[in-house]
Amino acid sequence: MSDLRSLFHDYWEGLLHDHPTLATQLGDRRFEDRLHDYSRAQREREIERERDALRRARALDPLRLSEAEAIEREIFIALMESNLRGNALDTHLIPMTQLFGPHLDLLQLATIHPTADREGLLSYIARLRAFPRQIDQVIDLMREGMARGMVGAAVNFRAILDQVKAQAGRGPSPLLTPFAEPREEIEGIQELAAQAESCLAEAVVPSYAKLAEFLERDYLPRCRTEIGVHALPRGDEIYHHVTERFTTTDLTPDRIHEIGREEVARIASEMTRVMEATGFAGDVHQFVDHLRGRPELHFENADAVLAGFRGVLDAVQAELPRMFGRLPKTGFEVWPIEDYRAANAPDAYYMPPAGERPGVFYANTHKPESRPRYTMEALAYHEAVPGHHLQIALAQEVEDLPDFRKYGTFTAYVEGWALYSEGLPKELGFYRDLYSEFGRLTMEIWRAARLVVDTGIHHKGWSHAQAVDYLASETALSRHNIVAEVDRYICMPGQALAYKIGELTISKIRETAQAALPDLDLRRLHDRLLALGGVPLDVLEGWMERWVAEEKRGG
Repeated sequence: MSDLRSLFHDYWEGLLHDHPTLATQLGDRRFEDRLHDYSRAQREREIERERDALRRARALDPLRLSEAEAIEREIFIALMESNLRGNALDTHLIPMTQLFGPHLDLLQLATIHPTADREGLLSYIARLRAFPRQIDQVIDLMREGMARGMVGAAVNFRAILDQVKAQAGRGPSPLLTPFAEPREEIEGIQELAAQAESCLAEAVVPSYAKLAEFLERDYLPRCRTEIGVHALPRGDEIYHHVTERFTTTDLTPDRIHEIGREEVARIASEMTRVMEATGFAGDVHQFVDHLRGRPELHFENADAVLAGFRGVLDAVQAELPRMFGRLPKTGFEVWPIEDYRAANAPDAYYMPPAGERPGVFYANTHKPESRPRYTMEALAYHEAVPGHHLQIALAQEVEDLPDFRKYGTFTAYVEGWALYSEGLPKELGFYRDLYSEFGRLTMEIWRAARLVVDTGIHHKGWSHAQAVDYLASETALSRHNIVAEVDRYICMPGQALAYKIGELTISKIRETAQAALPDLDLRRLHDRLLALGGVPLDVLEGWMERWVAEEKRGG
């Protein structure tokens, strides 16, 4: 094994050891009886591991590496440097949001933990027993954050408190799902189920209750009322870091804000054009209200949501060979988002394949009558194919790709590709009715408006009301979705910038390539765009520029 491959192997092995839930998600069963360690000592070990990895990477001479290896080294160094800069900003002292954190990670284990054999059930029970220690560590972290002024926004933690209280009650728990059906083939299954119920009553539920009491009595009164990270210690530095990390560009928040407003204006004119083509007399907001008032354009029940997405995805998959020379060998399935988190979850999202488990397109079936059919295509194409599943499953199949790249993500590339993919099926003849095309544009303008709102909140000091009002005036989102989106941007600063910045970069790469190579087969272009797996945008641009130059010389 080369020094470079040895470095990547050691780093990845350390990462999986330190993040056992991630290992489980990826199908690695070695650490399945553990939960993540949130202690100060463990954090120091993880930081030192990344420092050591960076030293080793810098010591390697890029001139002695192949082109592919030099790219991997460059990406790895950039990733380690970014991680270490982020670690110095102490945002780990806010260890949970309404979208992720230990209070939700445990619940997700009921879905992803291997429970088909006795060993898996025993390790699952061990994780339930480990939960009280993890919650104590998390509370200690948050107390340190309170002492240092590094606290979450009150609007986020009110939602978190509701989530925690729901699990602190004595009602049915999703954590007993692995024991819900008869499993006579597993020796001692009834005894194991009794152990799980005992753990739930004696360890898990009391820990949720302890966390709820801490949040309500101690933490929420100290939460910040200003929603932007600019209100935190070194807040401007934090936002600069996350902007750079999530876009993999040197764009400033002010420039991103301007790009967002420019894109919103462009897409709004397209929406008006489509609306007028339907014959509707009125403005776009009146048209959206008109669409919301038509039950036939919404889902009648949860089963209809799932059937609708499955039908759309079956249809587009049959046409993908017209745009892609390589398609993933691994398939995907369509699942409903679990009830315990559906109310705070997005309309849909994707979980990558792991081991023998296929990819999963999660569709939100909560309040199906409120979910429009006319955005179904764009959502499906974004989250599954030709979006996330196609790109991520192909990345997992790239030969000799290091694990840190195969399973890691660069959000601007991954989400940029998915947003770019929303429009691709239009070139294949999909979005056949005007309502679906309007729906596609409503999804695109939402991503453009994110640039304005995220920078508005965290850089320009916007209030919650300002952010809500802007999205209400410029997008077709419902009031419920608008509030959920704003709350998401508050707790995940910078992440929302990745989508549009990534899509604009990929679209520009395509335009440049097709201008230089007028007879270019789109399948070859897409295969090249996907051949590296997820990468920073500057690396992608250089990779594609070199390929175009080679193609021109070859022609």
